[in-house]
Amino acid sequence: MLHQVTGVIARHQGDITSVEILANRPEQARTYYEIVLPGDLDALIEDLRALPIVRGVEIVKTLQTVYGKRVIIMGGGAQVAR
Repeated sequence: MLHQVTGVIARHQGDITSVEILANRPEQARTYYEIVLPGDLDALIEDLRALPIVRGVEIVKTLQTVYGKRVIIMGGGAQVAR
């Protein structure tokens, strides 16, 4: 899936600045991308929606817009739970 989606983004000369896999179950997999796009957003969305593996495309605010800075999380598991 990542290969197909990132291939479409690359064809539109998009620069992927962040990727997050929000859910990784076949029936409801969700992946979040932050992309710097020099071209037409509508054309990218149309090409992504045309992929047979894509169920939907949603445009949301970037994490930088929401939090005012880039958020980097290192580690995980028990370290994050504390």
